[in-house]
Amino acid sequence: MTDPSSSSSSLRSRSIELPHLPDSPAARRAIETVLENESEALANHSMRSYLFSMIALGQHPGPVSEEDRELIFFAGVLHDMGTTDLLKGEPRFELQGADFAADFLRKEGMTEGRIDKVWEAIALHTTPEIPFRRGTVSSTMALGVFMDFGFGTEAVSDELASAMFERYPRLDLAKSFVGRLVEQVEEIPAKGARFTMAGELHREQLANGMTELEQGVRQARWRG
Repeated sequence: MTDPSSSSSSLRSRSIELPHLPDSPAARRAIETVLENESEALANHSMRSYLFSMIALGQHPGPVSEEDRELIFFAGVLHDMGTTDLLKGEPRFELQGADFAADFLRKEGMTEGRIDKVWEAIALHTTPEIPFRRGTVSSTMALGVFMDFGFGTEAVSDELASAMFERYPRLDLAKSFVGRLVEQVEEIPAKGARFTMAGELHREQLANGMTELEQGVRQARWRG
C-alpha cells in the first residue's frame, strides 16, 4: 500500500508525484472489475477517490495501520459498483455496492471483521456526518469522495490536482453521476426511496432540471 507520508511530503514541496494504486492480486482484480463495469467517468472517480483519500491521510492526526489503508482502497475503488448494470434489484445503490464489495472480499479470503468495515464505509458514504463518526476507514473514504467532488480540498495543490485529472479525466463527473442514478430510479422506482441520494436527485431533476449537487459542484473547486 502507498505510504501517505510520501503524499504529504509531495504536497509540501508542490511536487506533482501522485500516490499509487496498490498492486496486489486482489487489488488488481478490484480495479479490473471497476474498469469493466462502471462508466469511464465513474471508474475514474472511483480511482481518484482512493487517491484523494491517501492525500487526506497525510493530514491524519495519528498513525493509520496498513490494514486500514488496504480497506480504504477497497472501499474507495468499489464504492460506486452499485451504479453498474452488473447489479440489479431494488436496494439503493450504496447498499448494492456495499454488498458487492463484501462478496468480492469474501472470495478474496478477507475476514468478516475487516469486510464489515468496507461494507459500512460504502453503505454510509452518501449519508451526511455519520461516516465521520465511524472510524478511519469510513471517514477517510468519505472524505476522498467529497474531495473528488471539489469539497475540502485545501491540502491539494493545483499541480497535484492537474496531474490527478490528467491521469483520470473528470469527464463531467457530476452530470454523469446524477444521470446514472436518475436512470436507475426511472427503471426501478424503489431505488429512489424518499431521503435517499438517488431519490432526492431524481425529484430535484424532475422539478428543476438541475440538481443541487450539480449546482454545488459547479461552484466547488473542480467545477464539474
